[in-house]
Amino acid sequence: LSDPRVHVHTNDARNALLLTDRKFDAIVSQPSHPWSGGAAHLYTREFFELVQSRLSDDGVFVQWIGLGFVDAPLFRSLLASLDDVFAHVQVYGPKPLAGALFVASDTPFDVAGSAAAALAQAPEELAPFGVRVAEDLGAALLLDEAGVAALSAGAPLNRDGNNLLQTGSPRVLDRSLLGGVAQLVGPVDPLREGLPAGFDRGYLLRHLPPWRGTHLVASLPEGPDRQVAQALIRVAQGKREAARKLLSEALGESPRQREGRAALLGLSQRAITKGKDPLSVVASPLEGSEVAVVAGWQRLGRDASTVAVLEPALAAVPPRDPLAAAAYRLRAEWRVHGDDPVQAQEAIALADLAYDASGGDLQDLLLRARVCVAAGEPAAAFHTLALLSSAIQPHTPGGRGLAGRAQRFAKSIPVTGELVRVQRGLARRLSSQAREPR
Repeated sequence: LSDPRVHVHTNDARNALLLTDRKFDAIVSQPSHPWSGGAAHLYTREFFELVQSRLSDDGVFVQWIGLGFVDAPLFRSLLASLDDVFAHVQVYGPKPLAGALFVASDTPFDVAGSAAAALAQAPEELAPFGVRVAEDLGAALLLDEAGVAALSAGAPLNRDGNNLLQTGSPRVLDRSLLGGVAQLVGPVDPLREGLPAGFDRGYLLRHLPPWRGTHLVASLPEGPDRQVAQALIRVAQGKREAARKLLSEALGESPRQREGRAALLGLSQRAITKGKDPLSVVASPLEGSEVAVVAGWQRLGRDASTVAVLEPALAAVPPRDPLAAAAYRLRAEWRVHGDDPVQAQEAIALADLAYDASGGDLQDLLLRARVCVAAGEPAAAFHTLALLSSAIQPHTPGGRGLAGRAQRFAKSIPVTGELVRVQRGLARRLSSQAREPR
């Protein structure tokens, strides 16, 4: 707010736009619930027309909607209303997939072509939202323009005089798209057309939910690359043995397949930490990031603090590398075992990087909670564990075990005052998730 370019107007959004003739490069609308007075009329075709009239020639409009507020017909109505006004519309689903961003303009988009320049210009602003490379945007793209046209075809427009979202959204809360968007957008998923030009397939697969990963895999020809891609989906589903079998078959035919080697080494991390020969897992020699990461795992099993000597090599692992998440974890681990508060703070940032690089592996949230405690931030640790608890699915492979480890760690954190109540409530919640189902 101290930026002199920022001007705050407390007003109704439509009136604020009506009272100016300025043109804007971007307008972002994030209203409250669609049934609320003062917000309902920010989802209509008439509002979108007003926005269009206040955009520069190549201006962009971004409209947010919570997926818990709409079912498929209401989503399609909102989509049709935007598509009826703007020449180009796309839809993005940032993680966690609780809301959708409709991006509209009268100028064609070139997100893939412009992403690198945008990331180079504002890396620190974009990184906290998990956008570090162009593939992060590719993983978030739910609908391209063809998909928008297909889904919006025949849907009624949302109008001021017939506001379907205002009257309909309160009635769909128990059957909304929250958690069920896959059935709607799946048939027109842009990944069904294959890998976007210039994107890293392995990185994209590691950052896609399994239901979208299968669409990309279906576009691949039979062979080792497809088997590795299928294995990455199995890893995301917690089906480790099925993944291991696919990877072994793929590497038997193509032993230097980089993504497959990294995945198979990752599945054997615990064994390597305990002394297993990594060359009994993948063919000799180890290459590139494999050398530093495997050496880190071996040191981790003996004395975690000695991983520090590998810091330069681990820091050199690029963010798209299939072992990037492992490198970030190792860099966080050795910092936790020292007494330097600055290094402990660095470990929090590295745990965040690991979580992003892994595509949201919940183990990295447990790591983040640990490093928060080491940094003297128990409240941040409880907040992280609460995020972990909200994401755990106890009926999935490993879900109950992870909940149990998180519960034991939560109880071990030394706290006083108000945090005692927070600790007890979180421990009870994690304990219930760790129990065997009846």
